[in-house]
Amino acid sequence: MRKDAQERRARLVAVAADMFEQQGYDVPLETVAESAGIGRGTLYRNFRDRSMLVLEVVRRRLDELIAQVDLISDDRAAFRSFLIRIGLLSALHASGLRSLEGDPSLKQEWQEFEIRARQLMALPLERARKAGIVRDDLSVDDIVRIAQMLQAVALDLPSEERDSVMSRAVQLLMEGIAKSEVSVR
Repeated sequence: MRKDAQERRARLVAVAADMFEQQGYDVPLETVAESAGIGRGTLYRNFRDRSMLVLEVVRRRLDELIAQVDLISDDRAAFRSFLIRIGLLSALHASGLRSLEGDPSLKQEWQEFEIRARQLMALPLERARKAGIVRDDLSVDDIVRIAQMLQAVALDLPSEERDSVMSRAVQLLMEGIAKSEVSVR
């Protein structure tokens, strides 16, 4: 792909992500294309339909999330940031992802997305495990469940409250998943 085409595609995905997060997944694709400064033809040359654009938006956001967490040198702060961001990502993109999950025309793309998402989520989890921050039996499946719980916390919050509420929820959560010296059963 030519450099200018790559730049247009990246701009389109960035604009779509922002618009989906601010206005929801019902925003007309023509509006997204117009806001990105591209034509409808360019939009549909890059993405055959809304579903493919949604997948790319969430892929990019997940890649960005992991890259941001990797920049944090303190392991505990990095894992905390990861949980906050995965919860917010889950909340902001829940409706878009739900619309894709059962679509038979996206079976392969959805499977590839799930594999990639699980691989990416495993990175901060393994880092936290090696640092002794979380229980040894905490799994990627558990992280998915945690993201779903955090999604519920942030789903209907006004954007100005999301960070503080999510931070508190993650603080409470981390105290519950912390590796402890004495296990009480």
